[in-house]
Amino acid sequence: QTGARDLVPNFQDDSGSGRSFNDIMDLIGIKIGQRMPAMSAFDAEIGRFGEMRKTIAELRAPIDIHWLRVNALPVKMALVQFAQKWESQYTDFLKESTDRVLTSMCHFITKVQDGLMNPDNDPMANPENNELLYDTMRHNRDVKLAMKATRDLFTPIREHTLALKKHGCPLSEEKLLEIGRAS
Repeated sequence: QTGARDLVPNFQDDSGSGRSFNDIMDLIGIKIGQRMPAMSAFDAEIGRFGEMRKTIAELRAPIDIHWLRVNALPVKMALVQFAQKWESQYTDFLKESTDRVLTSMCHFITKVQDGLMNPDNDPMANPENNELLYDTMRHNRDVKLAMKATRDLFTPIREHTLALKKHGCPLSEEKLLEIGRAS
């Protein structure tokens, strides 16, 4: 996966593991997805298609040129639909990418909380069960590795969420509540 390079530029791992951002995300199970362009370029493209759609929609049809009446309505409608389709492609991609990352993060947080906070998973209560001990050690390692990486991941997620809201395509209230409950 190469998408994380664009989400968190210049990532420095403070845990001392020497792992890259991609390696940490793969290890803890957060799916970043495919490469994303810079948010400013993405935002500009969404804005460009939105503006194109509005401009075309405001054009008059039919048009009289001297004695000739030109009915440009079918062409106008096709162009508006084309601009709307591409605006929607960009916002849908951004929304799905952000949703996927948030879902993966919530799953990771829930998994770690269950592994570390659930009394049924306490290795001290069941010392013969080595698997519980290994799971607890794995969760501790994952939390230590993920702390800075997930903190750095919230900046691009916030940018994506604000861009979606700006273009009239906000994330669902349930998704925002889910990340709030998980953290």
